[in-house]
Amino acid sequence: IESRFTNPIDAFDVSSSDEKADKTSGASGSLILTGKLGDVMKESCTIALTYAKSFLQQLDPKNRSLRVGHIHVHVPE
Repeated sequence: IESRFTNPIDAFDVSSSDEKADKTSGASGSLILTGKLGDVMKESCTIALTYAKSFLQQLDPKNRSLRVGHIHVHVPE
């Protein structure tokens, strides 16, 4: 399994243009899932990201990396 942020971001830059999109829509990031993933695995990845966002928000509210980051997960086989 490979995963990475597809756009470099400054998770602590509160003056970035992403802040406005983050506040109005609740999120401006994305999750892309590719490869040999069944529907259950796709749903599990989405749930895991939702939980991670919630956990990070409680742990470090200023860290926006999971809310504004573009995450790509590829599972070859």
